[in-house]
Amino acid sequence: MAITITPRHPALGAAIGGVDMRRPVDAETVRRIHDAWMKHLVLVFPDQPVSDAEHVAFTRYFGEPEVFHQTSLSLRSDRVKEIFLVSNVDERNRLLPPSEPGQKQLSSSRQWHTDSSYRPMPSIGSLLHGIEI
Repeated sequence: MAITITPRHPALGAAIGGVDMRRPVDAETVRRIHDAWMKHLVLVFPDQPVSDAEHVAFTRYFGEPEVFHQTSLSLRSDRVKEIFLVSNVDERNRLLPPSEPGQKQLSSSRQWHTDSSYRPMPSIGSLLHGIEI
């Protein structure tokens, strides 16, 4: 299937179709995705049931993923070091209290911000896997 790029709004965002993030992607498709990213700023890849490992592998087409550096918080995936968990529920789907350290950290980032802009080598972007939004 050929890649499709469908703008979501005139100001921002596009949906990408025809790409299975679980499978290898050729250089031309990566280039087209990158070009769409630079043009639309936010890309959505609907219906992508990827594993954590597949998510990270797809990320590597656009650069080396950052490893979450705050070891004092339990927001890192136990399975894949490049995954930073953003959730208001625990592994048993129980709502986390606002006093929980991870929730305090996430609460401080609810305002507009850029990820890792303060680091010597800032991130180029973030690849989010929304399970329930």
